[in-house]
Amino acid sequence: LAIASPHLAGTINAEYRYAGTGSGEIDLTGKFGKADGKFATFYYPTVLSKDTLHWLDTSILAARGDNVSVILRGKLDEFPWNNSKTGLFEIRGNISEGLLDYGTGWPKIEGLKLDMLFRGNRMELNATQGRLLGNQIIKTKAVIPDLDAEHPVLEITGELQGPASEAIRFVNNSPVLAAIDHFTEGMQAGGSGKLSLGLRIPLDTEGVGTRIKGSYLISNGRLASGDDFPPLENLNGRLEFTESTLRAQNVSTQIFGGPAQFSLENGKDGQLRVMA
Repeated sequence: LAIASPHLAGTINAEYRYAGTGSGEIDLTGKFGKADGKFATFYYPTVLSKDTLHWLDTSILAARGDNVSVILRGKLDEFPWNNSKTGLFEIRGNISEGLLDYGTGWPKIEGLKLDMLFRGNRMELNATQGRLLGNQIIKTKAVIPDLDAEHPVLEITGELQGPASEAIRFVNNSPVLAAIDHFTEGMQAGGSGKLSLGLRIPLDTEGVGTRIKGSYLISNGRLASGDDFPPLENLNGRLEFTESTLRAQNVSTQIFGGPAQFSLENGKDGQLRVMA
């Protein structure tokens, strides 16, 4: 069977068997040379949880799919066949030109290029290219471990690289800003760095309860924060943060023309303490 529409083109081969009970058994393979991700909402299995479907419907704002393959094999009553011995549900494809709005309050990912895999009730996206504001993605993985869970979660791990000013911009335009007690608000930065980020976002709470774990490694950087604090030059070190903590140890810098080293950490009272 050949399929051609403005948003999908390819071929499907399928065999259906019915033994008199249940929903029958299917053996289907499909190959699609092109697919428009904006219309993917028409093709998601309705057995997925409503919160997962809502995330898929509202998060994929644009994408071009190439070399998309589909396998649907097994007894339909057991779909989506989490045990591969009883059946297989799999969608693979190469995605480019993606625009992803992955979580409430987080900057969108643009120019996304990734490998997509749906298998059983699991989704995994592995990106090798994309932009978060002015930060370039080095590598990023996004996983929904259980697509039909009552309380589904999105797990993201990634590394981004770019100018320190863009890393500050990302932090200041995301929930990370509140997580680090607005530490970077109003800061001006120079130099370059690498942001490592881990997120666990509940899909049924509009982001409430998100867990954050990250770090930012700055190299030969500069930070300035208005008249109340002198600028830090030749800044080198790592800042680590979660949704409730902020910590840095033995950061080296130059201040007032001389070398210095400092550490910082927020206490249980939320106050930030700097030790030099």
